[in-house]
Formats: sequence, C-alpha cells, structure tokens
Amino acid sequence: MSVDTAASRLASHLRQLRKQTGRSLKDLEAELHVSDSSLSRYFSGQSAPPWPVVEQLGRLAGQDVAELRGLWQEAGQRRRATEPEPDPEPAPQPEKPRSRRWLLAGAFVLTAVVFGGLGLYAGVRIGQSKPPAEDAACASWPWPGGNGEDVVPFVSLNATEHKPTVELIIGKGDDGRSAAWAKISGAKFGDRVWLDWSSDGGRSWVQCGPFPVSAESGTSRAHDTGPNWLFRACGDVPQPIRRTGGEGCTDYH
Repeated sequence: MSVDTAASRLASHLRQLRKQTGRSLKDLEAELHVSDSSLSRYFSGQSAPPWPVVEQLGRLAGQDVAELRGLWQEAGQRRRATEPEPDPEPAPQPEKPRSRRWLLAGAFVLTAVVFGGLGLYAGVRIGQSKPPAEDAACASWPWPGGNGEDVVPFVSLNATEHKPTVELIIGKGDDGRSAAWAKISGAKFGDRVWLDWSSDGGRSWVQCGPFPVSAESGTSRAHDTGPNWLFRACGDVPQPIRRTGGEGCTDYH
C-alpha cells in the first residue's frame, strides 16, 4: 500500500469519526485543543495528526482506539518509508595551487568574521525584540488561574549568569477547572517554558509552547487534568551568549 493510500485511508476514517461525533470544527477545536485550520489539514490528508489528537477524536466518536492506533501507525510508517534519501556527497575536486588556496582561505576567514559578528548581533537583537510565538496547538487552552502546587521535583537550567528552575504545577485554570501547567522561576529575559501533554504514557506528546518570558517568572498555558493524561514541564535558556546547556524537563506526572 502506498503512503498516499495509507494517508488517505486515515484521513477518510478521521472524517467519518468527526461525522459520528456530530461536532463542528470549532467544537472539536475546543475539545481536542487543536486549531480548526490544523484539523482541516488532518481531515483532508494534507498533514499527519499527532496520536493524542487521533485518540481523543476516536474516544469522542466511541471508536476502538486500538484499531485506530494501527491505522495511524501504518500511515506514519508508509510516510517514513517514502522519504527521499539524502543527496550523495559531491565528488572531490582537484586541489588548487597552494598560493591560491591560502588566498581563498584568508578571504573566507575575513568574510566569516565580519558576517558572523553581524549575524550574532542581529540574532541577539532579533531574539530580544521578537521572541518566538506560542505553539498554535494550544492557543485555545486556558491560562493558570492561581498559584497551584508543584507535584514532581523541579529541574534547574544551567546558564552562565543565572540558574532558573522549572516546575510542573497542578491547580485551577482561569476557567475554574483542575489543570496542569509549566512554570519557570529565577528567569531572565528570553528564557522559555513549555508544557508537554501525553495520553499514551509519554511515548508521544503534544507540546504547548515554548513561551518566552520577560520577567523573573512565567508560565505556559494550562490543560485540564484527567485519569489517563500525563504532563511534564520543560524550559531552556536559548541565548547563545548565556547558555551552557541550559535545557531540561521534569518527570511526567
């Protein structure tokens, strides 16, 4: 079976599940925590949905998720099997005369220094003036409604100037429902925090974020808690001039 056939079968099955739920795209957007534009691409077969979205849609439609899992995995395996091989390495070129080679090397080093310095400056300026936007996958999720309590040991992110900590918090969302979110403390401008949500024991997940912070602390959006859902909090210190490997996640809870 070709990847197109496998992907088409999955998309057709997802459309049938949506019909069985009797819900509109806007209704599913709120329940699956995925934008309606992403759902449209999943139902048309233009892109592959993550497993938590497929699983939750199946549960809403009363579908056996084990059968769904096989169909979803088949489409993914076919897609990976048809990915193009990397281009072969180019054939070695004849060696240039020594004097010309040194001249070209000197010109390359000078160009790299000039443009590398400009690139670093521009990169820092851009990173400070326009941080990356939040993930569209959770744009409709609520924000934390209070302080909450940390439920697993926090993680420390190593940086040259500071050492922020990331915590997984359980409390109330601003909609009043029990929710989980990620929190970063001891942060500096540009540090980031995000929340991973899994419905299959951490084998796959939906990432909400990253959310850049401009103060001493910040949070991700929140997600409703549930008996079969696991969460973990993650964060990093992305600026190259301050970073010494500062990235980490808590355990799942």
